[in-house]
Amino acid sequence: MDSGGGAAPDQVDPRIGRVVRGKWRIDGSRLVMTNTASNTPNTIVGEEEDAEIVGIDAQRLALRTTDRKGVEEVLVFQRVVPFAKGKHDNPHVIGTWQGDNVMLVTAESGLLVLSAGGQTTKGQWAQRGDQLLILFDVPAPQQPRQRNPLLETPARTREVPVTIDLANETTLVLTGALLGRRDATMTLLRVK
Repeated sequence: MDSGGGAAPDQVDPRIGRVVRGKWRIDGSRLVMTNTASNTPNTIVGEEEDAEIVGIDAQRLALRTTDRKGVEEVLVFQRVVPFAKGKHDNPHVIGTWQGDNVMLVTAESGLLVLSAGGQTTKGQWAQRGDQLLILFDVPAPQQPRQRNPLLETPARTREVPVTIDLANETTLVLTGALLGRRDATMTLLRVK
């Protein structure tokens, strides 16, 4: 399998930090990767690397390997589900919701609007199981006008994971760092 992204196998975008790309395979209890691209001094294209699989389940992969100094180490990788705007497995989360001085809109398109205390914030949402992941839009810092678009500071997002305590036809109960309060519980009713 290819561990790379959308770039050609022999190209690594220098703007995204240190990256190693390659083709990997399972060989018994070993994970073996042949490097096809690298922008690090420690990895050579064409070189083959391997690690012993010492633990694996639906959420984690643990590998025993040796670092560049020859010291044995165990690396644990956590499963990351890519954010997919508007993706959901519970249709009850979609709608317009209202609570005490709060209005929340979760559109099927993945658009999210939160209005509270006279301020409105836009963002995106995705839901899986009892988790609602919100990416709030954060404006880019103001800078003097620059001519080179590669040097401009891009807009950013602020990730806010929220637990869905209840979602049905009429009620949405959320717990998380919403409205500037850590682990706040918010009860919202569907606006008809």
